[in-house]
Amino acid sequence: MKTLLLLALFGFNLLMASSREEIVLTTIEDENLTFSSTQKGIDFGKYRGKIVILDFMHTGCPPCFKEIEHLIALQEKYPKKLQVISLVLDKHKSNEDIQTLMELHDVNYVVTNSPANQAFADALGGVSMFPTLMIFDQEGAYLNDYRGVVSEATLEGDIEMALD
Repeated sequence: MKTLLLLALFGFNLLMASSREEIVLTTIEDENLTFSSTQKGIDFGKYRGKIVILDFMHTGCPPCFKEIEHLIALQEKYPKKLQVISLVLDKHKSNEDIQTLMELHDVNYVVTNSPANQAFADALGGVSMFPTLMIFDQEGAYLNDYRGVVSEATLEGDIEMALD
């Protein structure tokens, strides 16, 4: 799976480099986040210099909400070193509906709801199950990915490894 993801990232880099396009995701607060490729991976724009966890989720997925607990705790523990970004892959879900769900769970990180979410997921190799997490280091280089719920301790191990 990691080889497939690395090939997908390589393809994403080639696509971005050849067309000079950027991917723009929109948060549920209507803020645009612009990401682009680099030779090392992904430039996460305003989150450059932080470890980034991309959380591909669906609001009808109970395991996704179990994972939220871990992501909230990690965002609280590493506020200056980590940025969790949840990419909602529901179709036809309003920002207001998603915001209500996120408020019910006290989500403390960025949540995007954008048609570009699916395109970004596809560019990174696709999402075969929910939740799917992809972790990138401070320079945007790929570190790891997980399908299904993963323990907070496992994610923290990846974060600590990136910080060393």
